[in-house]
Parts: sequence; C-alpha cells; structure tokens
Amino acid sequence: MLIELLVTVALGLHLMCVNVASAGPMICLWLERRDGRGDSLARETGVFLSSASLVTLVLGVAFGLVVGLLLWDDAYANVLQRFPSRIGYGLVELGFSAVLVACHAIWWKYQQRTGALLRGIRYLLLFAAGTNLLYHFPFLFVLIANVANSGDTARDVLDGEFVNMISAGPVLARVTHFILAAFAVTGVLLIGFALRLRRSGREDDAQRVAIWGGRIALAPTLLQLLVGLWVTFTLSPIAIRRLMGGDLLATALLISSLLAALWLMHKLASISFGDVSQKNLIGAICLMVAVVLLMTGVLRASQQRAPGLHPRAAARLAQPPSAASRAPQTDLTSA
Repeated sequence: MLIELLVTVALGLHLMCVNVASAGPMICLWLERRDGRGDSLARETGVFLSSASLVTLVLGVAFGLVVGLLLWDDAYANVLQRFPSRIGYGLVELGFSAVLVACHAIWWKYQQRTGALLRGIRYLLLFAAGTNLLYHFPFLFVLIANVANSGDTARDVLDGEFVNMISAGPVLARVTHFILAAFAVTGVLLIGFALRLRRSGREDDAQRVAIWGGRIALAPTLLQLLVGLWVTFTLSPIAIRRLMGGDLLATALLISSLLAALWLMHKLASISFGDVSQKNLIGAICLMVAVVLLMTGVLRASQQRAPGLHPRAAARLAQPPSAASRAPQTDLTSA
C-alpha cells in the first residue's frame, strides 16, 4: 500500500512537470508575440515560463526515474525491450528539446529587443521544442503502458507497427487527455506567478497574469469533460467495472476527482472574469494539484497495479514462449 501511494504521488508530480515542460514553450509563443508589440509584462512572464519549462523538464525526468525504480521488475524490463530504438531516439529528442528551451530562455532574458528575423528564430525554437515533446513522449509512454497492461511482450515493435499502434483509439484518447492537461496545468502555473507578482506589490500586473492563466487553463479543463468520457469508453470492461462500483477505492477516487475538477472549473471561471482574490488563486492551484493526483490514483486503481506490471503481463512472461508468440504478428493495434 505504501509503495502504491509513493508511485501515485511520484507519477502525479512527474505528469505535472512534463505538462509544463511540454505546453510551456507553446504558450511562450503567444507571449513572444505580445512582447513584440511592446508588452513588457508578457516578456517578463514569458521569461519566467521559458525557464520554468526547462526546470520542470529536468524535474519530470527525475520523478519519472523514481517511478521507474519503484515499478521496476523483470516484466517491466521486458516491455521496455520491445521499444529499443524508440526509447534511444526519445532520449536524444529529450536532450534536443532541453537545449532548445535553454537557448530560448537565455536569449529572451538577456536580449530584450530583436528584429523580426531574430524573433522569428526564437519562435522556431519554441515551436520545435514544444511540438517535439508533445508529439514524441505522450505517444511513446502511453503505448508502453498499454503494452504492459495487455501482457503482450512477444517481440520488438517495428516502425510500421508503431504507427498503427499509436493511431488506435485508446492511445489517441489518452494522448489528447495529456495535451489538454498540459495546457491546463501550465495556465495554473501562471496563476502561481501572479501570486509572486502580488507579493512584490505589483497588484495590476498580478491581476493581468492571473487572468491570462485562468483563461489558458479554463478552456482545456472544460474540454477534459468530453475527453474524459472518451478515455473511459476505451478502458477495458474490467477497469470500467472497478470504477463503477466494483472497487470502493477506485470509485471513491473517481468521484473525488470529478468533484474536484468541477470545483476547479468554477475557480478558473471566476479568475478568468476578474475575481483574482488571494483565496481564489491559491484555491485554483491547490485544486489543480488535487485533480492531477486523484486522476493518477484513478488510473492506477483501474489498472490494478501492485508494484510492477499488471499481473497478467507477469504471468505471461513467466511462461515459456509458445509457437504462436514466436510467429510473426501483423495486428498489434489491440495492445
């Protein structure tokens, strides 16, 4: 039970960090545009967010390693061995994105005025870093989780098969859920930056940034209602039964997460329309953290993971390979 709690918390922190690292550069594009029109507050906010994207990328990797260590066993190692080229390529892409974000953050901080050409290069750095993270990593890690839960660890996944697998409904649903969460969490981070501005006595600036953050977070949070239904419909019948009353913990976590999400939407809507009281801002931040941790708990409870992989995966790996598992497979979209 303690290990499961640690995994849930570490995974939730990992997700929040990679959310900011992924969506931060994309939101900085908008702030860069405002900066180009002479909005100094947009520049200050963008420099903060660009730096935060780099820091959260590093923290996200660290929390991901913690989760991996807590879950590591022979079964999990066998699953990762199915994606050797993808994981190696992903590490290179991770370093590439970190370099792009670092270059942009330093450039934007120390060179305030740039011409159209140089600003266009900065746009390109942000766009490349953001899309690189949003495209590669959600698909890869959702697919690894699906393969682990299915227990299908027969052989390496080839490039053509990888494309077919990521286009499957369950993978697309969870990746869409992640992308929306990335923008919502990053919007709430801007609300946190507004609190920092307020503590320094800059009330008007804090109000503007808080409203920006509230509006950025509100739209994807509302869309999560529809995407959440999509994700639910792609779950296995066993997982749905657990969430719908078959497991008291899973059901309680689901209900709690939905109530917290509705409360969060109310807070974000209030902030978006100008109610930027201290209580509202702190409440939105706390509720976002609670929603992410509760939703992570829902995912863990629905999958019945007790440290390591799904029991079915471990059972399959413990058996000698059959002739069917050694034969070439052509349809892996159900993984």
